[in-house]
Parts: sequence; structure tokens; C-alpha cells
Amino acid sequence: MKQLRVLSLSNYKSITEVPSSIGNLFYLRYLNLSHTKIERLPSETCKLYNLQFLLLSGCKRLTELPEDMGNLVNLRHLDVSHTALREMPVQIAKLENLHTVSDFVVSKHN
Repeated sequence: MKQLRVLSLSNYKSITEVPSSIGNLFYLRYLNLSHTKIERLPSETCKLYNLQFLLLSGCKRLTELPEDMGNLVNLRHLDVSHTALREMPVQIAKLENLHTVSDFVVSKHN
């Protein structure tokens, strides 16, 4: 399982959290958690250095991303549309390979 490259759990409504062991999937390139009920991503997600696609669309309970997002140096596509994100982590500016970001959130104040 450590050599897994694609993990798609889209539309699994029973998923409410991502285990910290996700950080062990070193070769993962594509992670789709769209339309799940996760509230946050564990900081271990930022150990996925080979990750190119992170899809979180429709995660309506997702309010924040890990601060160490800048570690995802190979990330090319980030989809955070239709989430409850309040702002993007500052380190996202370090992602030089990032081509697509849907719904970039500068700040949401209630």
C-alpha cells in the first residue's frame, strides 16, 4: 500500500477525518476527498511530497488547511471550491508548481 499513487474517496459521506497515517503514502500523486465530511486535513498530509492533485471540492465542513502546505512542492492542482475555508495558509505562496487553485480564499471574516 505504501506505493499507492492514486487514492479517490470522493462522495464517501461516512468519512469525517483523514488518519495521520496518510503521511506514509510517500508515492501518492492524486488524492481526492471531494464531497466527504472532513473538517480538517492532518499535518501529515504535508509529507506527501509527490502529491500533484489535491481535490477537496464540496467538503463543506473543511475550515482550514495545514500550515505546512508549502511542503507539497509538486502540487499542481488544488480544488477547494465549495468548502468552508476561511483563508489559505501563508506557505501556499511557496508552491511554485501550482497551476490551478479553485476558489482561492484570501480571508473570510464573519
